[in-house]
Amino acid sequence: IDTKCYGLPQTRERTYMFVWQPDEDNAFDDLGLYWEAIVKYLASPVRHSLESFILEVDHDIIRTFREALNGPAGRYTMRGINQAPDFWNKASADANLPHNINTRIGIGMEELSRTQTKWGPEGAMHVPPHWWLEYMKCNTQRRSDLLEILHASAARDAESKDSNFGESCYDFLMFQTLASHFWNISQNATKEKHRSAVPGIASCITPGGDVFLPHAGRPLLGCEKLLLQGIPYFRLLLGNETEVQLGDLAGNAMSLTVVCATMLGAMTCKQLRKDHEESMEDSIFNTLQSICTSESLRTSTRVSSAKSEIQVMAGEGDTTDTKSLFYNLAGKAEAAIMSSIWCTCESSGRQSKSMNFLQCGICSVACCRECINFKQGYQLDSHNIHDVVLSKEAHDPAAFQVQLRSLMPANLILCKDGLDEIAANANDKYRVAHLSNYIFGLHRIKRGRRKWIAVYYAREGGIGEAVSEFKITVGELEGRTEAADRVIGVQGELTSFFPARQEPIVLGALSPCAMFRQCHGNSDLNWTVKAIGTKRSLSLVGNGVVPSFRIEVGLTDAAAESLKKHANSTRKKNTQPHKQTGISVAGSIRKIGKIGLRKFRESDDNSFIFGGKYVRAECKHTFNQNACWIRRKTDNAPELYLLLKPDVSRVGSDVGIISSSTNHDDLGSILATFPPQWQPCDALSKKQQDVKATLSNWMPLQHMSCFSLKTNFTVQTPKSDDSSVLIKMNGLSESDMADLCCRDDVSGSERIVHLNVHRGAKAQQTVRRYNLLCVAPFLKYAAAHGLKYDLKLDASWMPIEPKNDVPFGCCQVTIPPRPTESWSFNKELNIRERFSEPGASRTYFLALQKAPNCFDVIADRVESSLTVSCYPAVAAHHAAFGLIEGRGNGIEREVSVEFRLLSVQEDPVLERFRLHNCHDLPETDVQLKTPHQLYERQKKAVTKMTRLEKGQVKYEEIEMSEQKMPGSTGWSLVSKASRKARLCGGVIADAIGAGKTVISIAIILQGIETARANRSFPRKSSATLVVVPPGLIDQWKKEIEKFTNALPNVICIYDDNAMKRYSLKDIVEADVIICPVDILEAKGYMGRLAQVAT
Repeated sequence: IDTKCYGLPQTRERTYMFVWQPDEDNAFDDLGLYWEAIVKYLASPVRHSLESFILEVDHDIIRTFREALNGPAGRYTMRGINQAPDFWNKASADANLPHNINTRIGIGMEELSRTQTKWGPEGAMHVPPHWWLEYMKCNTQRRSDLLEILHASAARDAESKDSNFGESCYDFLMFQTLASHFWNISQNATKEKHRSAVPGIASCITPGGDVFLPHAGRPLLGCEKLLLQGIPYFRLLLGNETEVQLGDLAGNAMSLTVVCATMLGAMTCKQLRKDHEESMEDSIFNTLQSICTSESLRTSTRVSSAKSEIQVMAGEGDTTDTKSLFYNLAGKAEAAIMSSIWCTCESSGRQSKSMNFLQCGICSVACCRECINFKQGYQLDSHNIHDVVLSKEAHDPAAFQVQLRSLMPANLILCKDGLDEIAANANDKYRVAHLSNYIFGLHRIKRGRRKWIAVYYAREGGIGEAVSEFKITVGELEGRTEAADRVIGVQGELTSFFPARQEPIVLGALSPCAMFRQCHGNSDLNWTVKAIGTKRSLSLVGNGVVPSFRIEVGLTDAAAESLKKHANSTRKKNTQPHKQTGISVAGSIRKIGKIGLRKFRESDDNSFIFGGKYVRAECKHTFNQNACWIRRKTDNAPELYLLLKPDVSRVGSDVGIISSSTNHDDLGSILATFPPQWQPCDALSKKQQDVKATLSNWMPLQHMSCFSLKTNFTVQTPKSDDSSVLIKMNGLSESDMADLCCRDDVSGSERIVHLNVHRGAKAQQTVRRYNLLCVAPFLKYAAAHGLKYDLKLDASWMPIEPKNDVPFGCCQVTIPPRPTESWSFNKELNIRERFSEPGASRTYFLALQKAPNCFDVIADRVESSLTVSCYPAVAAHHAAFGLIEGRGNGIEREVSVEFRLLSVQEDPVLERFRLHNCHDLPETDVQLKTPHQLYERQKKAVTKMTRLEKGQVKYEEIEMSEQKMPGSTGWSLVSKASRKARLCGGVIADAIGAGKTVISIAIILQGIETARANRSFPRKSSATLVVVPPGLIDQWKKEIEKFTNALPNVICIYDDNAMKRYSLKDIVEADVIICPVDILEAKGYMGRLAQVAT
């Protein structure tokens, strides 16, 4: 069985065997045939590409992972990378280098070509602007070189591909990018292929594999690998597993959909055999199909009733035209651009530390100063860069999101007349005729590059699969050079998913069928529908030969010849005839610097808008195949761009387009599309300069309009009180209440129902309904009026005190104690065995399930209301427990706890831990042997260290706990437990020869009299223990004798045997004891210590 035949975009072939006991020992029992028939019938070809299983880049798990890369763990890895020698040094190379060299030779790639990463020894690298820089800093030189090889291999294909670009397309539920490349960079260069066999399908997930997605510029996380196995990661009760452990778990796991199919087959095959024997069908498959068909009819009846309910809902209540809303949104376009993502380091929710950005005047790519460095950073050397300085107020995404939330309605409706007008176009090609029966609910608001996007979905039955998407963009609507007029404002795009859901099925990308645009400062709002394009003959003449994309990535003539040979043999019938010449297929070795475009036939049309000279831009990694030709703006013609639009399926050429935007993903800006066989180098051949282009045709809609739906819902929140109520919604209908409560109140008779929104499959269904009904109104209300807890990132922390005389961290109801374990020695087996109380694990699990949560969702049938309660004390217990666990009794009384509510995916503002130096401290003079004396800085260091020894230096210990609110509000309750603790040690960190030894001797002298006064036989010595490498024992003794006569009793212990010469009294009365650092490893030392210990 192959996993991709059971709904998962992964190639994973495994064999399954069914074993059964025949009835009455019947040797001819055929039950296995029925099991096999069921398993095969349950096969469902994959409908969603790899990208549908990948988390959004601003997901909290992604943010946390990137913070870890930027944190101590990532910096520790980076230090090792930065100290690594040159991987390409053949004299000291490891075993991996020959693999990389041979692979480069095999594909016809220059030995030192490194255009993608520009990696070098000691951590040097400059990567494309969309890659995660913090991840690449943690990658070895071998992996960086493998990325270069795989990138060049993609360019070397018969149909050359740029691995940095996947085509944006509409997958059934999300606006995604088809993952064309899936690279396991933990493999050797000779083993890993640059592309999977099927576009959008991952190769087999393996333990230890490190997968890189070049179009996203990031790795595939362990939780995403589990999702690719069909395992519901977000329902697993996992601990603090590392990223490597999650990846290994996914690699060793079996695909869940396949396992479920085999188990269902085993459970139902006997019943199928019985039904088949009673039926008149000839084959098992026909019997199975007739059974499932009758069940499908019953299901479709239920779906139809759900649709009619939605239609009734759409007819109730008042509606408001959204023209004024869109006008207001267009007015916020400039603010949307300023607060949007400007650098890749901001794409996961954080904000750049620098407000100074470098932006290209051609392609508009931007990076912050923090991500630009002469040794490591983003590649911007090919771009036309200028400085952009933003203010913190303007570049505040949280503040702008609040503004956007206060404007965006929770539900939208599209008018029936307008949808009928779209349906009348091309015989309802986009199947939008029934969308007037659906309500578009706000799904999410997300921050993009130079724009903000609000996504609305229409769903089956209100909470089922999405059937259509309405996407509203605020900000920059088209990419333009700095010399062209900007296009900013608001734009809406309507996409129907019915073509991918209903027969005849449409495969591949689903384009928007209708759109509107309203520019900033313009009161006109124009709806258009995509109509069938018209053919036009054009002539493209090129001159000025420059290196092609294949030449730029380092491919040589050897690659061209091998491709030409391959095209004329195995791939001959699948390759366009004109490409067998070697100009394109065998390397595409030429790319023109200028293209002159003119109308081929003057009689076609007198209003030819594409003509003129297009000059190639120099920007790299921001255009597909680094290919963009620009026709500059004149008094009579706007600026236009000739680009290569990536091919989704990877089976054909990237398609040439003429667009009014520098971004090929701006589908509404595409003006003309060239035939698939056209490539830029064709403009150099007179025989191929004349092409038939398809001109885009967007027709105006006369009757289209959009309305916001007014509901009877009202939202309220107590501004400041001692109750647990956080927010409340009133006015829910009986059907809404029934749908919310049906999973937790089967009888339907309870007035107050505590909804399970935390655990189990039923909880997911409840949360989905809760998201649909409540999240958008809650967020809108909080943005406009606020809550009783301040949601701002820099809001102050609120103190909280424990109740019922139970200190925070000590409540065994909130944090049940783990089962205790005991060990005993089994003399018979000669091993130690672990014992625990029978049933203790089950008791602990049940206690965890009964433990209170930070948030409680309560439905009241009589009031028709839903209330969300918040319990900060629960979060306080979790934070304090992390601070006091295992540290003895009494420490819980020293802990203080504060809390706050967060609404953004970023850590709350905390003061950084500061380690103060000694500059402002008084001097402590210690008398040394004449003529020696301490310098001023050394006297201050002695002051600092003696204060540490006396416990006079304190710091704040902090432990935090974040508890997320169920649903998609994005709110989290964060508690911070802290205590003032004595700093119990220090480090004298100074340069070699700066006097660290004499400072240490001075510290010993400063406290020697007190130590002698406090010593007592047999347990308390006056000695200071000095642990050094074996070669420094005598040196330390000489230094003590050099600087002072006040420490006469110095004992040197060179090894384990030397200890036998000293008595316990000698040790107690010593001033200094010097021993080697490896004494604990001496043979027999620990055993003898265990014998004498009491």
